[in-house]
Order: sequence, then C-alpha cells, then structure tokens
Amino acid sequence: MVFSLENRFVWLLGYLLAYIASSGLLMVANTTVFGLGDPKFGAGGWILYWPLWGAFYLPPFFAASFFAEAWWRSSPRRLFHFFAVTLVVYLAAMEISFTLDILIPTLAVEVGILCVATVVFARKWFRK
Repeated sequence: MVFSLENRFVWLLGYLLAYIASSGLLMVANTTVFGLGDPKFGAGGWILYWPLWGAFYLPPFFAASFFAEAWWRSSPRRLFHFFAVTLVVYLAAMEISFTLDILIPTLAVEVGILCVATVVFARKWFRK
C-alpha cells in the first residue's frame, strides 16, 4: 500500500507539509495578529517573511529528516513523536528569533546549533 504508516515517503512528506504549513501560520500570526515585522510591509509582510524564515530553518529540518531516514527502524509512534518534538523546537526557535529580530550571523549560529542538537537528539532518540 502506497500511503501506509510504514511508508517512509508518507512520513517525510507529512513532516515537510507540517513544517511548511506551521511556519506559514506562524508568520501570518506574527504580521497580522501581533503586528511584528517591518512596518513598511504591514500585515502583508508574511508573504515575504514566510519563505525567508522558512528557508533559514530548512537545514535542521533536513537534518531531522535525514537521520530519521537513516535510523528508520523505529515504530510509527516513536517516529511521530520525534517529528513533533523537532517541529515544535524549530518553530519556537523561529518565533523567538523573529520576535527578537536577530541579525543574520546570529541566525546562522543558531541554525548550526539546531543542526548539531538535532543530530544528538536523533541519535539518542532512535538508538533506544
């Protein structure tokens, strides 16, 4: 069956779609509800911020996907929990960084730390 819980493609596609949708919702909330971002873009700034911030946080997302694929011999429930935890951490980091309006070099260091933390977390999570 193509779309079963044992299919890797389904898990990785679901994780990617959850990341895209949740990061988009986060940027919409930031600009339209909370009024964050550059005032010259106004409430429509999410159209610019969503792809930019989403792209900056893709490296840890791909690290999580890669290591989930490498150590796939996990139960679907355990895999779901791994993806949920990493997604929440990435979105929290994205929100904090957006709210504090950090500079690009600081963002690059943060993403690097997230990548290393993802590798360590995945290794511990899937080796149990």
